[in-house]
Amino acid sequence: MPNLYFMGYGFQAYPDVTGPANKLSSYPASSLEYVTRFNVESEPARFAQGRLDFHGANIDPSQPGPNFEAFKKRGGKMLIYTGTADPAVQASGVMAFMDRFNTHYQSAAANTARLFMIPGMNHCRGGATADQFDQLAPLVAWVEQGVAPEQIIARVLPGSALDQRPEKNIADLSRPLCVYPKYAKYNGVGNPAAASSFVCTLD
Repeated sequence: MPNLYFMGYGFQAYPDVTGPANKLSSYPASSLEYVTRFNVESEPARFAQGRLDFHGANIDPSQPGPNFEAFKKRGGKMLIYTGTADPAVQASGVMAFMDRFNTHYQSAAANTARLFMIPGMNHCRGGATADQFDQLAPLVAWVEQGVAPEQIIARVLPGSALDQRPEKNIADLSRPLCVYPKYAKYNGVGNPAAASSFVCTLD
């Protein structure tokens, strides 16, 4: 809740705002009053302008967009990932954004942005999942060599929630993260703990 106002969502609702929604200095130092009086029935309706100020039309389905024209024109690449068990960022919302992006940019979309969903991962990391993977190397290969990532291998971090389960050799578990909307499907014959036993598919 203390993060809500400076993320822009509370711009119209937060008392004594002095500037734009995306500037932390625009907000009073104390968020106690805002948090303690927050009304989930009435306050969200006042967030629309703050949401637009902070995010523009890129994630708001009621607005035209998304608009990544300048980013795409300069050859920018986005590698997006999120966990399906994230309590703060809805996986369905991220997938909906990617659907809008793909629809808007059509054939050019896959050369600009790719989404990877991490099954069972919490906010940024953690959870009973294979959540350890290299985000930088695939992006560098895409930007510098033109090799767009189709899958990224994720592994279990020793000592993680998944590693604490009683199954043997769980710390050796790996899974492919597939470019959305594909998902990892077991091939039915290989070692179920190995990423090589899975294929990225739409079926």
